[in-house]
Amino acid sequence: MRFRTRLSLTMALLAAVSAGVMTAIGMFATATSLVDVYGRFGETMTRLANRQLSQSMQMSGLAMDAVNEQMVVSALIAAEFVAAAEAGAGLEPDEISGRLRRVIDRSEEYRGHPLVDEFWITDAQGRPYIRTTEENLPFPPDSSGGPPHGSPFWPLLYGAPPIVQELGERGADGREFSYVGVGGVDAPRIVQVGVSAEHIIDTVAHHFQVQDAVDRFHHLLDVERIAVLRQDGSIFAEAGTPLRDAEVMPDVAAMLRTLHEDPELEYAARRFPQGDLGVITLLDPPGADPAHHLYIQYHTQSEIAFVSQAIGHILFWGAVLTLAGVGAGMYLGRGISRPLHELAAGAAEIGQGNLAHRVELKTGDEMEQVAISFNTMASSLQAHIGELERETARRERLESELRIASSLQESLLPAEAPAVEGLELRGWSQPAREVGGDFFDYLSMREGRVGLVIGDAADKGMGAALLATECWSMLNTLAEDILGPDELLTRLNNTFHRRGGKNGRFVTLFLMVIDCRSGAAAYALAGHNPPLLLKGGDGGRQQELTCRTGLPLGVRPGARYARHELRLEPGDTVLLYSDGVTDARDPEGRCYGESRLRALIQNQDVHDLADLFATLQGDVERHMAGRPLSDDMTLAGVRFIGPANP
Repeated sequence: MRFRTRLSLTMALLAAVSAGVMTAIGMFATATSLVDVYGRFGETMTRLANRQLSQSMQMSGLAMDAVNEQMVVSALIAAEFVAAAEAGAGLEPDEISGRLRRVIDRSEEYRGHPLVDEFWITDAQGRPYIRTTEENLPFPPDSSGGPPHGSPFWPLLYGAPPIVQELGERGADGREFSYVGVGGVDAPRIVQVGVSAEHIIDTVAHHFQVQDAVDRFHHLLDVERIAVLRQDGSIFAEAGTPLRDAEVMPDVAAMLRTLHEDPELEYAARRFPQGDLGVITLLDPPGADPAHHLYIQYHTQSEIAFVSQAIGHILFWGAVLTLAGVGAGMYLGRGISRPLHELAAGAAEIGQGNLAHRVELKTGDEMEQVAISFNTMASSLQAHIGELERETARRERLESELRIASSLQESLLPAEAPAVEGLELRGWSQPAREVGGDFFDYLSMREGRVGLVIGDAADKGMGAALLATECWSMLNTLAEDILGPDELLTRLNNTFHRRGGKNGRFVTLFLMVIDCRSGAAAYALAGHNPPLLLKGGDGGRQQELTCRTGLPLGVRPGARYARHELRLEPGDTVLLYSDGVTDARDPEGRCYGESRLRALIQNQDVHDLADLFATLQGDVERHMAGRPLSDDMTLAGVRFIGPANP
């Protein structure tokens, strides 16, 4: 089968599959979206009603003031009653308590709940002797058994006017209560009346606000039914079709249980078999205990019929579009296949290495732009390959030059330490790149003296290597005529600055001159790391060679360098190192550091510089844990064995 035929059939099949998939997705999305839309609408409307009804269930300040005033009147009446019962009728406190409880019970028979929850009568010592509850007084006496001086109602014993305590949590059991207190009539006493938050909400919110709000929302939302439910499922207020005997009541109870079992849920929703959608949410007015819930049942039958009709339309037009897509795909496939064939042939030519091949298309559409881009790519690839060949040749020449430079620099460093009677000398250097800026050397000087030098040129790579080579050459030239390390560094600094200091190039260097016959040593420092001195014999160990450092070589002409002297005893060792050793980093970026270097040296019993170097190199490699060098590393050392024969 020809490519053009396969392409046409493939495009037709893709069009058919795409149309079918799009139809199915459209049907599913329409149904899902409709359910989601009405679910969100129900949630939104329920939350709006929730907010309004929650506000309705909160008592206004005016209503609470009226309740407080009624409680003050109740307390005043109770004060008169207690005075009359004690003085006139001669009743005992238990009899008075029983009659006050009878008042509470009769009010509960009349209203369905008590208008007053508690009466408390406190004597002049602050102890309750008449009360309608067996619970502990929420205002107990102090720890010594005396009167409750901290009670807010204590001033009533001294003739204070009635005191109203705002609704709040009492300490005895954590319930929300409001208390009002008045003073006694015939004797110093406190008469208190207490009302719980539940009864305040039931009395004020239910009869004055909630039912009106429920009726308004039923009219506004045009829903099947709306109801405010208590936590046990009983109806607090409702509007619309009564919910008490409705067939959906078991489902509503199930939604209530769902909210109780999962406190994280904000609402519960359920679609009923007849097509209605029910949503229940938590009403949370301050002080409401137990909690209340809002239930709204929405009409959705007409919307379901609309969805069914929409699905039928989608199926019909989906079939029409599928057939149209098949025909269009077969027609367009024939026009697309020819340019694709030309592009495939051009790609084959390029793949065989013919970068001069070009594709010629004059279709006037995107395929022509693809052909232009294809030709541009071929031209760019041809130019890039030529540039890559030239760059490869340049890189090979550079690598060859670097290998030569590395070989030359390696040849400048001492291959092995000279044999000097009375001394053991050793040095080692490893550049971070092919070439580096660190160097060390042994200087053969007049009058039985040997010089040990270590240097570090600024920067790394080829520039540092050239700088180090230049410094090394000048040093070897001047060392033939000068014995003192301070004078040698001064002359070297002036010569070095004159030749290249204006370019900001500099070298740090340490130089020590040792008399092999006596062990006397003189040294000077030009900005380099101070060496470590390891004392041998029985004199213990010193890990620091103190000296006053001078400026690096080449920084400033005329710089002076201090001369320091010491006498080496048999077994003493001086270790020189570059900052590449202490700056070596582990995979986390932590430096090796001078403290670790000194701790390692402190624990070594140095009898051979080769062992010391091997130990130090191994410890640095373990610290780096395979990480490449970031700077050149160099070690040099001298161990004084004993005075040489004159």
